[in-house]
Amino acid sequence: MKKLTKASFKSFLKRNAGNLEIRNVSHFDGMTDGVEQLENNGFRPLIEKTFRSIPECDLGLDGVWLTHTAGDNRFADYQDGRGIECYNCVGSYIVRIAS
Repeated sequence: MKKLTKASFKSFLKRNAGNLEIRNVSHFDGMTDGVEQLENNGFRPLIEKTFRSIPECDLGLDGVWLTHTAGDNRFADYQDGRGIECYNCVGSYIVRIAS
């Protein structure tokens, strides 16, 4: 499989819109000034946000957050192309095609 990039992640989201699920694994916590693991509450439908704080970072999707810094977003294949894992300085999450 070729290297996953921000562009390929956005393309995956667009290609599978309306049929995606997300599981947030960790997120930035201002109280501890660091990234904290979240309880595994399983996957939930990936929905559009009603309020978009920074459109180029959240892509208008609840639970998705990309950074501006080149190379800070790391992507990995999940379940042989059925999803993508994203890691960056504000947390990590998995987006997959709904099962």
